Amino acid sequence: LVITDMLPTGAGTSVTELGRHSPVLAGLEDVAVIDGSQHLPILRRVSTWEADYDIRGVLCLGEVFVEAGGLVADMLGLHHPGLRATRVCRNKYLQRLFLRRWSPRSELVTSLASGSFAEDFAAGPAVLKPVGRFASSGVQEVADPEELARCLNGYEPGEMLVLETKV
Repeated sequence: LVITDMLPTGAGTSVTELGRHSPVLAGLEDVAVIDGSQHLPILRRVSTWEADYDIRGVLCLGEVFVEAGGLVADMLGLHHPGLRATRVCRNKYLQRLFLRRWSPRSELVTSLASGSFAEDFAAGPAVLKPVGRFASSGVQEVADPEELARCLNGYEPGEMLVLETKV
């Protein structure tokens, strides 16, 4: 049973076609294409599978499914790292808050931060990280306030970012 946010290029939508497309996918019983952020549809799909299958584990192979995987495992009463861990793992700022004792100095900013914030930040070098992205997407090292101001312009309007001292 697989939940994915996209099928391999050139693969059909049936499990038989997926198995022919890739031997790794052979033997699938069912596949559902659902965005990893859509927790309720994922939980609903797994609950329908539960009526027909003895589900004994959850394996998350994509960062966007970490939180949903924790919810599924918890719903099914399976061992998992815990709902707090699955939630905190998906948000760089929550990681800094929950692990603040071991974390570098950090601040939450948006891509719309004013120039005055950039001027106040003089602790460089620093690292700028989008909170909700994955796989290091959008992470940038900044050397000084001027570079920070330029980098902030490259993010989506209002995107939440963590600015932290480079370690």
